Amino acid sequence: MKSIRDQFWHLACHRSELAGPGSFVRLTMLGDDVVVFQDKDLLVFDNLCPHRGARFLTDSHGVGRLVCRYHGWSVRNGKVCVSKPPGSVSREDAPEPQLRRYQGEWCGDFLFVAIAPRFSLQEQLSGVWADVESLSKRIAKRLDFNEYPYECQWPVAVENALEPYHVPLIHADSLGQLELGPGRNDLFDWSSVWYSPIENERSRKLLERMRRMFREPPAFEGYCSIFLFPWSMISATYSYSFSIQSFMPSAAVDRTEFVSRFYAAHTASAETDSALEPFFRSSIDFNRKVFAEDHEICKRVHPSAWGRRDDSVLMDSEVKVKHFRQLIERAGGVV
Repeated sequence: MKSIRDQFWHLACHRSELAGPGSFVRLTMLGDDVVVFQDKDLLVFDNLCPHRGARFLTDSHGVGRLVCRYHGWSVRNGKVCVSKPPGSVSREDAPEPQLRRYQGEWCGDFLFVAIAPRFSLQEQLSGVWADVESLSKRIAKRLDFNEYPYECQWPVAVENALEPYHVPLIHADSLGQLELGPGRNDLFDWSSVWYSPIENERSRKLLERMRRMFREPPAFEGYCSIFLFPWSMISATYSYSFSIQSFMPSAAVDRTEFVSRFYAAHTASAETDSALEPFFRSSIDFNRKVFAEDHEICKRVHPSAWGRRDDSVLMDSEVKVKHFRQLIERAGGVV
């Protein structure tokens, strides 16, 4: 499992989340932390103080300082500063302590991080780079950060997010109300995309009327979901708002570190920004309801089910599930 974590790029955050000094986002994968921190330069590191391994940061996001609460070591401009006890004598042969640094690269305004990637970010996003880059430029700000553990294996959570087959049953009073059509699936080397029309006439007309309230016309008319292997999703409706979901593996095999973030697109003016507040609040509540419903059904999947999966029973609408399983095999097959 660590090979998949370490060898692939992971969507970490949007540029708007690192707007000022001390801004940070922390991700937890297999029990290890990866922190993105806006210092003088952008830092991507493993969150452990090089002295005795205490975590610098324990919140998932926010604004802070890199000061270890254990013995006072700190980080300034990327350099570890040692807090020495009174009367201590420096050893001339002692190596200078260093953070364990990781790689970070931008696709538009989305930051991706990697520990030891097997190929470039552009290679991994082949087929979706232009779409991901374009969508990132439409985002103005983050309005919601939602996280909790899913009580299932991470591939179960990912597969649930990849197929619309369950929507009428599990999301009858939420996502199902949009009446998403069959749409189109595009499959790429390490990603996939689903475009779907909104067939509920009332919802579609409402979204159409909102065009004038945003700075740019919609990138697409309907619902779009982009999967980025191994465990990230970008979804949007009419590109008025965006949701990023990550289903990261936990140190516990039957747990998934679920994180979702909700972003608003650039609005036409300050006045429309204010007028859209109820719409965005309603969309956040809507998303949270959908994710809670997903969690409840994923909890019902037996821990052994994914290990004895059978592709022959998959339906046409589960083509992205089959594609995901093929990518797992290409990546090494171990989850």
